[in-house]
Amino acid sequence: MIAGLLLSSFLAATTANVAQAVGVADPAATVTDGLASPTPLTRAAAARVAAVRDVKAALPALRTLVTKEADADAAREELRALIILGTDEDVALAAKNAGRYPARMDAAVGDAVARLGAPRAVDLYLTNVKPLRHISGEANFFSLALWGRPELLTATAARVLGAQDDRGWKELLEAARDARLPVGEGVLNAGANAGTPKLREATLWHLVHFVDDTHPIGDGLQKAATTPREDASPREAFARELVRRASTRGEPKADPKFEAYLASADAKQDLGTVRPALLTDGELHALGVAQRPPAPPAGATKAPLPATSFLLPSQLPAGVVDAVFANNLCTSGWLGVAAAGVDRAGRVRQLDLSHVTSDPACNTALATLARLSLVSPANISSTFTAGDLLMVQPNRVSVCLDEPSVGEPLYVGRIARVGRDVRTPTVQRQLDPVYPEEVRKKAIATGAPPQAVTVEALVSSTGCVRPLKIVKAATFPDLNASALEALAQWSISPSKINDQPVPAVLNITIQFRAQ
Repeated sequence: MIAGLLLSSFLAATTANVAQAVGVADPAATVTDGLASPTPLTRAAAARVAAVRDVKAALPALRTLVTKEADADAAREELRALIILGTDEDVALAAKNAGRYPARMDAAVGDAVARLGAPRAVDLYLTNVKPLRHISGEANFFSLALWGRPELLTATAARVLGAQDDRGWKELLEAARDARLPVGEGVLNAGANAGTPKLREATLWHLVHFVDDTHPIGDGLQKAATTPREDASPREAFARELVRRASTRGEPKADPKFEAYLASADAKQDLGTVRPALLTDGELHALGVAQRPPAPPAGATKAPLPATSFLLPSQLPAGVVDAVFANNLCTSGWLGVAAAGVDRAGRVRQLDLSHVTSDPACNTALATLARLSLVSPANISSTFTAGDLLMVQPNRVSVCLDEPSVGEPLYVGRIARVGRDVRTPTVQRQLDPVYPEEVRKKAIATGAPPQAVTVEALVSSTGCVRPLKIVKAATFPDLNASALEALAQWSISPSKINDQPVPAVLNITIQFRAQ
């Protein structure tokens, strides 16, 4: 028993030592030794350090490992590192060997290729990623590939559409909507008239969700997108009608065939975010909506939820976080706001933790986890710097940073936002926030109203909670910190789409009452 514990402690320390080499001047020797380790987690940590520190000396070892690695989670890091550091031939080698593992591996390959940035990432997408079982995981391939290069959106769209790639076309249009960026009307016109039904449908539903008073479309595209087709499916026919309503402000007219379509299971995939104003009362009834939602006040606009450019730290190979915590004897956690700058691949190049409260041991652990990260942008237009990164880690609470195993099922799609098409998570364990006594007395003395903090949070597919951003702050700053610490310790059942757990972003409001 004692020998087993000692061995486990030794292996964790070895993994942690390799992981913490991310902060040394020259990690090449440590990376080389780590890749030769008999322990899969140590190899995974070494591959991650090689990728984020640009250790090209590791390429020969990585080329050998990806052809024989028996551990899928270690292989994921080795494939990522090979793609990020290597040549186009290395990308082809990685894509070929991804097929030896479960389908989630393909998403990791797609993500790594996207980090090479357009236009190279788009070239490699068409030759190496497009044939894979999955082209991306939780991060949208084209949001990542076009990060900081929005001027390449329309040209990239033309290439994907020209390749008759319906899966990539849908993903690219999602990336455009996330950033509220227009795709050239000539390309969309071609999409609306494409010979493949899936390409037409993706184009039309993109227009349904994108076109409004702020984003009108020209006469040519309007005609192409609204002209009925005899060969159109019910889904396509209804999308053309919705584009007509959105682009011309045409009065919705009842049509039994549309109501029949909305009552079918097929309709659920598109209608979670369709504006009720575009639908007739009969169509809303077919969707199960008993009463039409009230229209917004005249002149009112819906402001987008605030979002940081990226999140930090990112997910890491399962076990690395625990090893780093144990090696540094970190038990006190941290709380504060950090600033960071990253490169096109999402690798941390500048890091400022001076406004994060922590003890020296946990500060070292946090710096290691941050520098090991490969971050993803909120959208194509995100900046490469962020000064508002929330760092919340309560004492002795498990860190919500373990990446799912390659063997776990992959939800195909971006991180969901709770709505009509995504089931709201339910709280399993809720920790009430601490109301500091001095703040309570001040609130009572000043007659302050009840305080509330609204936090945008990411609930993982396993139910752990990562606070992302304070959307609405309390009057007293100490309450904001208290709300974040409490929320990070909640346990929530994950959102589901078609009964499959998915990561989802939602707003959670935490109430404080002085009396």
